[in-house]
Amino acid sequence: MQSIKTSVLIVDDDEDVRRLLGRQVSSIGHDVVVVDSGEEALTIVSDQEFDLIFIDHMMPGLSGYDTIHQLRAKGCKSKIVVITASKEDQIFDQFLDSDLAIDGFLNKPFDLGQVERCLETILSRGGKFLSPS
Repeated sequence: MQSIKTSVLIVDDDEDVRRLLGRQVSSIGHDVVVVDSGEEALTIVSDQEFDLIFIDHMMPGLSGYDTIHQLRAKGCKSKIVVITASKEDQIFDQFLDSDLAIDGFLNKPFDLGQVERCLETILSRGGKFLSPS
């Protein structure tokens, strides 16, 4: 894919998703940090910069939307991909109609090919990504 190693944060309350996505992203050669809540993401992002953040849109406590809102308010410039199992347009509209500068969506269930295309599209080409539903 690319020769530049990047840092990726994965934020998801589902341990299986964290493990699978973390394994896929690290197998491509990126540094990966995984956390299980929006609150934890806010803490780690204040100490460390990430090139890209994968974040679940539905989490207990701080939702993905609220976490992203707080990250952007604190000046976080990371590329952000929202992980969602929802196929409803209103979910996409909520993010796209906001000023949160979302770079893509990764629909569950996803596979390694989708993760690779997402990373390539966003990090190497500076584009937006929407995984097939």
